[in-house]
Amino acid sequence: MPKRKLANDNEPLGIEVDVIEVPSAPGHWLVEAIDHGSEGEVYRATFDGSMAKQRALDYARLTYGFPSSATHSSTST
Repeated sequence: MPKRKLANDNEPLGIEVDVIEVPSAPGHWLVEAIDHGSEGEVYRATFDGSMAKQRALDYARLTYGFPSSATHSSTST
């Protein structure tokens, strides 16, 4: 899995967030957040259908402050 980005990099134990296209299901997008500031809880949200990538990015940005340019696609080279 690609390296994740800290959403709130001002805190040493922040929330690590990743937005990826599911490798086994092109067109399906996953937002995964790991909260290192607590007990390492993992939060996931999946998106598919029309504009799935954009909806996943919007969710990550609005929920965790994730940068809109940081995504990983299973179809990218």
